[in-house]
Amino acid sequence: MKSLLVLLQDEDRHIIAAIFFAVVVLISFFGPMDLSTAQDTSNVGLDKLVLLKLAISLVAGICAVWGILRFADVRKTLTTLPVLFLAAIFALATVGSTSGVTSASFPTAMINALTVAFAVTAIKTIGLRATSFGIICGVVGTAVCGLFLFYFVPEKGVFAEPLDAGQFLNRMGGMAHPNSVARSAIVASLLSLYLFRTSELSWKVAAVLFVLFAWTAYLAMSRTAFIAGFLGGLMLFLDRLASRRSIVAFTSLGMAGFLGLLLMFAAGKEERLVGSVVGLVSKSGNASELTTGTGRTEIWAEASRQIAKRPLVGYGFNAGPTLLVNHSQATHNAVMNATMSAGIFGGAAMLCLWLWTGWNSLNSTNLAIRSMSAFLFLSCLTEDTVLETFPGPCTLIWYICCVSPSMKLVAKIPRRPKAAKKNWFVAD
Repeated sequence: MKSLLVLLQDEDRHIIAAIFFAVVVLISFFGPMDLSTAQDTSNVGLDKLVLLKLAISLVAGICAVWGILRFADVRKTLTTLPVLFLAAIFALATVGSTSGVTSASFPTAMINALTVAFAVTAIKTIGLRATSFGIICGVVGTAVCGLFLFYFVPEKGVFAEPLDAGQFLNRMGGMAHPNSVARSAIVASLLSLYLFRTSELSWKVAAVLFVLFAWTAYLAMSRTAFIAGFLGGLMLFLDRLASRRSIVAFTSLGMAGFLGLLLMFAAGKEERLVGSVVGLVSKSGNASELTTGTGRTEIWAEASRQIAKRPLVGYGFNAGPTLLVNHSQATHNAVMNATMSAGIFGGAAMLCLWLWTGWNSLNSTNLAIRSMSAFLFLSCLTEDTVLETFPGPCTLIWYICCVSPSMKLVAKIPRRPKAAKKNWFVAD
């Protein structure tokens, strides 16, 4: 990793760079970790893992405070509109904790606020590429440990998801919920391709990492993560795909596919085709699973009913496991999650940030920001991808996507020269 090596060779910055890099790795590895096998996650107890996560958050907070005191650009970035919207969500969710549904809202708000400040400071201190490599290293630990548990300790590494008619789908869990594992793996795979495109990683290393993360995501079986990851990959290679050869190739594939569909319908085999598609995309093979968004329409309806009972202030962070105990324990939508946590004003702030993320996916000139924004924009439609109790790779990279364009604008603002101190003992 060339950028990181340059920082570590700098005598004045190597210790600070190593600390920030280590914290990024720890956040990415321990943030989404959940080793419990119980299905009830309504309470967050102070076990050893939670205490370790709190300690990591404390170190991240210390690094953030150092950055705020050290860099004027960090202080200015923390006053920009995206950060203020995030602060509004955290503050409103803290007020929502008066509902008594959850006791983890205030700690979650504080931890996320510190993580925002840490993300800004990390970008200022070690840069986006070194931060991306730190996320990759953390997710490598998650993938390797998860694969070991899945194959060699299946009673801990296999997540048996119940389906219709008493069927079960074995997904890779172990280190966290399969959806969280898949999202982390997709984020790391896209960042690996980003570092390959910027010549920070050789093609051999990037290929090994991509295969590791792709296999992890496949075993975790999250269709939303795969679709969002595909969109992120398209945005990452958009400049290459816009070439003449690529356009000809895509056009040819499209025409071939259309011709194949016509032949299938002409032969009267459309029912077989539809059945094959449903069997490939759905988990249970039931078409109703697709028309209801794998049950998400029922979840969203129930979440809307709960929000209507307390629309102004919400219920605080981590209220989903209690309020939606019979509906997957999550809203499966980032805006709806923020609305349930922080009320309609918090939901409006989250909606603005979600649209800002989509805007960055189309207008950012940075490959990582463009790719990650596209992934997060689509993933947040059907998952509680961000605003985690303990931020992991997805939440950390989302904060970076939110503040990175603002940091560029802040850096372009000319600084006022410091006024000379007036010597009161010298006459004018």
